[in-house]
Amino acid sequence: MKRLSLVVCLLAIGSLAGADPIDRLAEDLGKHALWQNGIYPSPKIDLPLTATGKEIAAAYFDKTSESKGKITDWEIYDERIIDIPNGSQSHFTAIWCGTEFGGRIILAQYGSAKTGWWTRAFNAKYYGTSETNAQ
Repeated sequence: MKRLSLVVCLLAIGSLAGADPIDRLAEDLGKHALWQNGIYPSPKIDLPLTATGKEIAAAYFDKTSESKGKITDWEIYDERIIDIPNGSQSHFTAIWCGTEFGGRIILAQYGSAKTGWWTRAFNAKYYGTSETNAQ
């Protein structure tokens, strides 16, 4: 119930602000095209085009670590397809997750059967969330 209350509060705050963290991330990245520098390599996610957001997030967290350690406790708050203004590549899957180290927004884009999914995670606290974990 505590977790549900936190999610409801975050969604209410986001709706009052006019945009949620995924929208704010897309808007911010659209202002700064340099975020695409070094777009490859990223952790290669060997999943098919039909992979779900949950499968992509699980593979991403399995293949990466942060300075605080490996993320093992996470849940998805929201996921959807987004476009980033002024980006040379469009149609990213955005997956907003709560973790034991705070919120993360994973951007993922399918390349091909050979290259798999490109991924990059962003700290959600910079995009208007105040949640600290998925507890």
